[in-house]
Amino acid sequence: MAVQPLLPFDAEPVPASSLETPGPPTQARPPLREDSPASAPFPASTLIEALARIAADHPLDEKVLLAPSLLIGHQIVERLARSGGLVLNLRVETLRTLAHAVAGAAIAREGARLLSRAQALALIEESCSKNLRPGSYFGALADRPGFHRAIQHAFDELRAAGLTAGVLPEGAFADPRKPRELRAILESYEAALRKGKWVDRAEVLRRATELASPAANGPLFLLPEALDLSLVERAFLERVSGTRLLPVSTDAPGTWTERAREARVFRAAGEENEIRAVFRRILASGIPFDQAEVLHTDAATYPALAFELAAEHGVPCTFAGGIAAAFTRPARAALAYLRWIGNGFQAEILREALASGVLTLPKGMSRVGPLAAAREMRRAGIGWGRERHLAALERRAAEISFRKARPEEDEDSEARKAWRERRLAALAGARTFLSRALSLAPADDQIDLGSLSRGARDFVREFARVTGDLDAASSAALEKLFRE
Repeated sequence: MAVQPLLPFDAEPVPASSLETPGPPTQARPPLREDSPASAPFPASTLIEALARIAADHPLDEKVLLAPSLLIGHQIVERLARSGGLVLNLRVETLRTLAHAVAGAAIAREGARLLSRAQALALIEESCSKNLRPGSYFGALADRPGFHRAIQHAFDELRAAGLTAGVLPEGAFADPRKPRELRAILESYEAALRKGKWVDRAEVLRRATELASPAANGPLFLLPEALDLSLVERAFLERVSGTRLLPVSTDAPGTWTERAREARVFRAAGEENEIRAVFRRILASGIPFDQAEVLHTDAATYPALAFELAAEHGVPCTFAGGIAAAFTRPARAALAYLRWIGNGFQAEILREALASGVLTLPKGMSRVGPLAAAREMRRAGIGWGRERHLAALERRAAEISFRKARPEEDEDSEARKAWRERRLAALAGARTFLSRALSLAPADDQIDLGSLSRGARDFVREFARVTGDLDAASSAALEKLFRE
């Protein structure tokens, strides 16, 4: 079963066995009944029918289906194959992958590097900090969550339309301060790109447009009519395809009015019960899980609920948008590290992460378990502050070492010695862990993004607990993110 947002075009239920995001292990599926909806052929859509006709008319020609993402494109191709259409010599591309294929070698020869979205966001945040003052138009919003992403999205739209900082019209804005500040931020961002020899997505498209030279007998480029392209993207596509560009019909807006007549509507008390009802209906209908797809509208709510319920009940499920990193131990370890620093080195945050199994102790301390070390951290009463961590643990160790036995106890008994050794070993494990964590934390009051990222990367690498494929994939993704 697949869980994904409404597709940009032809958002019909399609098979999802080709999704790449790992899900819980597959379990036995209910047998398929003769009258089950899954035994009937999939209803055709305008897009699938148009692709089938093109494939039948050009069976041996190389064909390139343009899609908003490789994932969606491969789903459409699988849907075409399941409907009996030809998929010979048909491959999926996005405008981004085509542009990289055309301009990638030239960019590499120049010594330039492709800017990731994470790096672009960091540059925009740096540009905003340089140009925005408390009394400026955007100054009051500079620290709001999501502000820098909104600026990044606006710049992506501007650069995708071929606009630069110098062409922002002040007359189009109600407040003249707004275009001036946007222009200053964008100019600072573009200067950072030149200085670091970075190229962003819009620049890759621009260079690919300059370098593209369509071949007379090149592949057929299949462009779904509902695929929304910017001016820069359309210019590149027309350049690279030449006369080999074929529009592909998609469902008209009114199509779904007719399809909605067959819809069944139900109510549920809350989003979680909605997902439970969907699961029950799929199981009751006998549809194989890899032929069921759940479309949702709220990416912040439904995928997380679907993941939790699928994992709880062993339902094999994949996610078009991926599984949220916060469901993995390495991501929770990174969040604990950042919250620990952001809350003034509050030791309780790391203690909870140790006790819950998110973190492990350094290698070579197999005699000490994370839970025992977390217990001693609590008893030490560290509280807040970088300087209190090791001092509180050392004070606790001294108390244990010199603690007097009760009158009825034998000070030199073997049991008491073993008790003291276990407690001191747990304290030593906690001390080694916190000492290393403190060394990874930036020392300055003004924490820069580079040092914070290096510390988070090393913290996750050394202390995050990895227990499965999903944790391993998350750890690798976080390593890449922090490196960028």
